[in-house]
This record gives sequence, structure tokens and C-alpha cells, in this order.
Amino acid sequence: MGFRHFAQQSPNHLALAAPDGRHWSRGELYAECDRLGCSQQASDRDSIASLPHCPGLIAMALAFEIDDPAMATLDPPQVIEKARGRMQPFGIQPEQDNVHYCVSPFESDEAMAWALASLHYGHPVVLADRWEANSMLRDIARYQVTTCYLTQAQLSDLLAMPEDMRSPFQLSSICLLNSPVSV
Repeated sequence: MGFRHFAQQSPNHLALAAPDGRHWSRGELYAECDRLGCSQQASDRDSIASLPHCPGLIAMALAFEIDDPAMATLDPPQVIEKARGRMQPFGIQPEQDNVHYCVSPFESDEAMAWALASLHYGHPVVLADRWEANSMLRDIARYQVTTCYLTQAQLSDLLAMPEDMRSPFQLSSICLLNSPVSV
């Protein structure tokens, strides 16, 4: 298991849907991770938070997890265990048509951790460059999103939307603890 495994096994599967509409395959994202890791452009961890919300940011974070010599104590089994620890309490399994939605700023350790854990579990990640409840509902319906990490304010905004704004969207793919969440 792990992103490297899924990228090598199924390089043409969707890994990321970027805010600009571009779809990145697992192979493309893995190649970007490799490029960033090999070129040492990812040497300053503090620079990650200042990057725009984009696939390059995900690739840089994956490059740190997968290839960074400074993290020699965090070998692949430990990375996978961290992902498993995040997913198993919710009954989330590798692949199985899961899709993660990420809109929270990546300055949040939790948002980044969920995005990376999703990739390590073979789940595509849909990125949004800014919070808009209506856009999130559209993306949930379009990509059949199953998981997301939201701040309390974002969740409150989403739940406060009038029914007539929510009802046009098919949201049955979103589940938490194996039961549909009513949005």
C-alpha cells in the first residue's frame, strides 16, 4: 500500500483534480514528486505552507514523505501506519472508489494529513482553491466525493445553506462512519 505502490500499479488512475480543472494521474503526480525530491527544490519544509493550493504543493509534501533523507526514521511502513490510523476508525478502505475533497488551507496539519493519507490509500483528491459551499456541493456530485476535511466554520456554512440550494446536488456519496451524512 502507499501512494508509490498505487502510482506504479495504476499510473493512469486519477490522483488529483486541481482547482484549475486539470486532472493529474497517479503517474504524473508521482513523477512530480520524484522531480521535486531529486532536485532538492523541496529542501525547506517551511516553504510548503506558502505555496498556492495546487498539485505542486501535494507533490512537494509527498516528496518529503516518500523520499526525504532527513526523514529516514519515517520509512514507508510508518507512513502507511499513519494513514491507516487516520482511515480505519471511520471504516475507510484502500481504493474502493473513495474520493477525498480538500478545501481547507494547507497551513492546517489536519487538512494536509487527510489529503496525503487519502493518496496513500489510493483515493483521488479533489482540490479547491477557495471555500465556496456551492462549489463544494457541485464537486461532491461531480466526483462522487466520499470524504472531506472541513473546519467548523465551513461545516456550519454548508449546513446553513437553504434546502433549495442543496437539493439540486446528488450528495449520497458522502459518508461518515458508514452512514450517509445529511447535508
